[in-house]
Amino acid sequence: MKKYVIPLIISLTFILLIVGCTRDEIGDQTTIDEDQNMLAPSRQENKLEKINLEDLEEKLLGSVGIELKNTDNQAIGLLKEREHIVSFIEELFQYPQQEKLPNDSSKDAVIGPINFYFNEEEGIYGIVKNGYIYIEGYYFLMSDRDAAKIENLFSKSIIEAPVSGN
Repeated sequence: MKKYVIPLIISLTFILLIVGCTRDEIGDQTTIDEDQNMLAPSRQENKLEKINLEDLEEKLLGSVGIELKNTDNQAIGLLKEREHIVSFIEELFQYPQQEKLPNDSSKDAVIGPINFYFNEEEGIYGIVKNGYIYIEGYYFLMSDRDAAKIENLFSKSIIEAPVSGN
């Protein structure tokens, strides 16, 4: 009888150890899944919530800099003076807007990305084409002449590289 008791105790101990370890792994995974689920909805809600035009305009007016780049990701210019930022955004919101992609053709050549920078918030990014500017789900429709005017405005505010004193 002693022959069977010792192997039985060892077997039960081994099984309990395996079940216990597996339970901890499942518990840890459940905790990880719960943590991810708590974080994921807030990220998804932020992506799914579309900002309305009035809020977008207010948010953009809070920017501390607006940078326009070309298709090679080289800066065309940066608006950083408050009056230039406000003037640009007010003019932008004078253009007709729509939420669906306009008839996009090859004639609407890409000028480049436009970046709105803020002090303590993540930036807002868009794209400037000859036919429109796309920002946060809205298309601001404009003529080729307006696009050239915007490109010219930014090119007057060229970003100067710092001069090395070495």
